[in-house]
Amino acid sequence: LVSLLSPLSLIIIIIDISTYQPVNPSQTTNKSIMISIASSSCRSKSRLLLHLGRYNHIHRSISHSSSATQTIPAVSLGLYTQPDIPVYSIGSTILKNINRNYVSRAHPKPKPTFHIKHALQMVLEGCEERRVVRQERWDNYISRMIDKSEDKADPGLGDYRNVDENVEIVIHTGLDPRKPNQLVRGSTVLPHGTGKLNKVCVFTSAASPGKNDDDSTAMVEQLTQMGASFVGAEPLIDDIKNGNVSLSEFDRTIASQDMVPKLGQIARILGPRGLMPNVKLGTVVPDTSNLPAAVKRQLSGVLNYRVDKTGNVHVVVGKWSFGSEKLLENIAAFMNVMQDNKPEGNKGKYMKQVYITALQGKGIKIDLKTVDPGSAFFMVDGDNEDKLSA
Repeated sequence: LVSLLSPLSLIIIIIDISTYQPVNPSQTTNKSIMISIASSSCRSKSRLLLHLGRYNHIHRSISHSSSATQTIPAVSLGLYTQPDIPVYSIGSTILKNINRNYVSRAHPKPKPTFHIKHALQMVLEGCEERRVVRQERWDNYISRMIDKSEDKADPGLGDYRNVDENVEIVIHTGLDPRKPNQLVRGSTVLPHGTGKLNKVCVFTSAASPGKNDDDSTAMVEQLTQMGASFVGAEPLIDDIKNGNVSLSEFDRTIASQDMVPKLGQIARILGPRGLMPNVKLGTVVPDTSNLPAAVKRQLSGVLNYRVDKTGNVHVVVGKWSFGSEKLLENIAAFMNVMQDNKPEGNKGKYMKQVYITALQGKGIKIDLKTVDPGSAFFMVDGDNEDKLSA
């Protein structure tokens, strides 16, 4: 029993292969296959017959009467095959031949969707192929440099540092970010991080010039030892304002609550670059004693996400070197976070499409049910997916 969901209606094709025997194309045969076409509309049935009519003499074999059962010659469907081919491939061949959407400029060919594990494997294989190509180009360059040099010595450029590409996913949502009740923004820590080492700048009153007590000094030293690039107060704000501290030297900022009003001086500098501390992102802490935990969280690879003006959420879930297992765990954790933070103002479909890609690769469309936490097929293997479908 093979069910085919068309844009018009549901077409169910029942294939009787009890009398079918594989034949040689060079031989003539009278073998036929009995198929039953059950359709809810005459238009859908006519569409199926039109697709079958692409093959020789099928339009003569299938009548356009109201009868639901039609007999089709096996050779007309192109089902002559070798004896070692499984019989169940007949149904796949029929579906492959008849399920051809009409393609035009107004009706482009739909992009194929893949299981999340298959799509991720395709992305990782593409990364591996590009790594090999880059390494070969580097080796050829070194060989040409050696050939051009008079002493035929190694130019001393060292080993090639190949690119460890980021693996990214893009979620196309049905949200309208212009409405305040349909905004998605937050931060989360992935199980295996993102592979990026963050440089943190901390604004705290403990580093003010007027505070020289032991607690303040110990707090500044602790934050510096933990890995914070900059720890300061008003003097640090003045350095950023005057350009003495470049914004490229840090990519995350943390501030205590008492320092937030003072950051208004550089809000126009930090804001457009996404560096302004924000309560929703957990970068504004109520008390100075909470700064070490906030710095540790940022250094551990916290992931910030938000919906853009086109309704897309674009995040990095790891690197090629992570491997498929760690990347799948990161993707599952992020999809659960997205589902938990679904805005109340969303009345339609929340997640419409999901794509996965690498830094220099092409996007691959993922079967939505395999990455939707509300689906029974969420992160399920292909074999188990077939069992659930059955």
